[in-house]
Amino acid sequence: MTAAATDRPQPTDGAPRRVTARGSAVDPDERGRLRIDPSVFRKIAERTADLSPGTVRVSRTVAGVGIGDTAATAKVAIAGQQVDLHVELALHYPSPVRATVDLLRRRISDELRRSTGYQARSITVTVTALLPDPGSRLRRPAPARRRHPLRRHPMRIPLRALSWLLGGAVAALGAVIALEVGWTWVRPVSGPLILPWPAWQAALQGWTWTGTPVRLIAAGLTIVGVLLLLVALRAGRRELRLTNPTPEVTVTTSPRSLARLVGNHVRELDGVTNASVTATPEKITVRAASRQPADVATPHITDSVRTLLAELPLAGAPRVSVAVRTTGKSA
Repeated sequence: MTAAATDRPQPTDGAPRRVTARGSAVDPDERGRLRIDPSVFRKIAERTADLSPGTVRVSRTVAGVGIGDTAATAKVAIAGQQVDLHVELALHYPSPVRATVDLLRRRISDELRRSTGYQARSITVTVTALLPDPGSRLRRPAPARRRHPLRRHPMRIPLRALSWLLGGAVAALGAVIALEVGWTWVRPVSGPLILPWPAWQAALQGWTWTGTPVRLIAAGLTIVGVLLLLVALRAGRRELRLTNPTPEVTVTTSPRSLARLVGNHVRELDGVTNASVTATPEKITVRAASRQPADVATPHITDSVRTLLAELPLAGAPRVSVAVRTTGKSA
């Protein structure tokens, strides 16, 4: 059975129309809705940031071996037709941070509006590093003189020790439980293999929630939990606030980036043969080796570091502490 072809009415405005079984045309706006995945906004922001002037890629290394570069990263939150963005990237030094971030914000906002029709409600920028031009004559410290990371970051020692202890304890407990379960399945009448769990089971059956052992265990677990929480808060990431280019943009950088920048600057000074720098939001500590006497090199390095900090858009200038070790006579 065949149906005869009929002429269907065509739209007069040139737009396509879908004709239903009853022959009525459906407007394109009523056919469905458009949903843009958040990953699209993230990729647009990251791509725009990578192409924006003043941004640089950061090389990644594992055990001293390069494994590629890290570009800008973005996180997205969508509310209706508005987008909230958090972008992390590295900037070229000595490019002006305020002007670079302001330009980046405008470019991301314009590109989102052009590509998707969405409006960027807020853009938070975290500057993870300030990197000098690779072609400059800044010198890196000699590998033999570099300090061990655990000495520069004392909190890593207890954190790594706790990680090893907790990880080892959980792994050992899991292995013992697996052995006990397997042994019970194979030889159910032979009794426990390692742990006297039948005796423990009998003892636990006599405990109550108001008993002294339960209260002591609860108190011990509470104390351990509080100590772990304090250690985690103490070792949390502490960022340095930079002056915001606009009220809608928050710019921060890490103490490690600031320490790298100050270290490169100090090593470039005349007479300095090596330097190591540690930084916190409150204080910058410089340990330098110089061919000049300590009483001459110390004020020179201190003034130079303070001048550098004054040129940076820091919301608050940290204190500067300099210790100089004389390596030889000045040429």
